[in-house]
Amino acid sequence: MFDNATANINNMLSHTGYTPKRLELLANNQPNQTTIAPYYNINVNGVDSPHEAAALTGESVQRANAILVRNLQTKVS
Repeated sequence: MFDNATANINNMLSHTGYTPKRLELLANNQPNQTTIAPYYNINVNGVDSPHEAAALTGESVQRANAILVRNLQTKVS
């Protein structure tokens, strides 16, 4: 019973659509999907305490795009 187990397993794998070779080909055909997350380096100056700095930076990621756009518009015009 166990003598033919490897042959049976190999036979079953070769008749499926997902053999190791097929999986390798499918993986190579997939386009690279890269997620680009913005990285903000935010410096907060003129605050008295770390708590105040944390409060100021808490909303900065949401506002960063608007600030950057405004700065770009200022430089262009």
